[in-house]
Amino acid sequence: FGVWTYHWRFGDQNVGGNSNNELATDSMMHGYANYRFNEKAAGRWVRVILSPSAFQQSRYYYHFYAAQGVTEDLKFFPSLRQLQFHIFPEINKEGEIQIDQLKLIHLEPTAIIEKEFFSAKVSKDIGDVEVPVIIKNPTVSDRRYRVFISSFLGVHRNVLYDAHALTDSFAPPRAMQAKVEGDGGTGVVKLINEDGDSVIDKGKEIFVPAKGLWKGKLVHNIRPEMLGPAVTLSHGKYTFIARRDTLTTSVIVWDPYDETAGAMDYINVSPSNADDGKHNPPPGFPKQKNPPEGWRSETIPINQMGGYFVSVIQLID
Repeated sequence: FGVWTYHWRFGDQNVGGNSNNELATDSMMHGYANYRFNEKAAGRWVRVILSPSAFQQSRYYYHFYAAQGVTEDLKFFPSLRQLQFHIFPEINKEGEIQIDQLKLIHLEPTAIIEKEFFSAKVSKDIGDVEVPVIIKNPTVSDRRYRVFISSFLGVHRNVLYDAHALTDSFAPPRAMQAKVEGDGGTGVVKLINEDGDSVIDKGKEIFVPAKGLWKGKLVHNIRPEMLGPAVTLSHGKYTFIARRDTLTTSVIVWDPYDETAGAMDYINVSPSNADDGKHNPPPGFPKQKNPPEGWRSETIPINQMGGYFVSVIQLID
């Protein structure tokens, strides 16, 4: 699996970096990794490793931590499109930033989710949709895993993509999500153990012995109000019909005790807005609240190859 690694050297200024990881097979899930360097990075070479967990923002998917945010049953293919540097505070004299190396490396996963993609088309009145989940520990050490789950409710990815392809513009997909009131957040999908308890709500880490596995279920709380009315949108000579009908969910499993956690202490990661706990969620989502401390987006190691799962559920009348 490809993971981006960088070597940087800085002067005495505080430098921020931004890199984009775009999926060639899923351009509507264009991902962004935002991070900044603190004073520990000043004046020395530092190594930056960005795994899929680092790419927490996705175009048109607001309040959603995408990670490996594919929306088809396709393998994640990493590609680097852009690096941006922002210097704070503004400097009025010449400075130097050195980039020594940029390459793809392979990292062994700390966790594997068997059958990492699920898709279905269901009635809006179906109630809960349960998906069996098996988490495997592929390593020779015992592991204790934490989980982060976020979801987005909006227009189906293929509708967005077709509009973009026909118009050669990002404006129609953006307008579609806004017009159908697409948005995301946490809590509408839960990972439960064999006792029926929510792993995240209980804040109880998943213990999996070396080479062992854990069985649970992802419960998608489907509600009738999630399915929105069809809306019409025009762009130039084209007219599009869109609907809020697709629930996309991203699951990240990581080991907070792995040596990767805290290894890049010269980087500060901002939290995702998926778990800010205060925004108004889309219809059918519960009232937003922060996950337990230590289970939040800012604590996910962006340099660790964790376990990933994506579900795409389309609602119909």
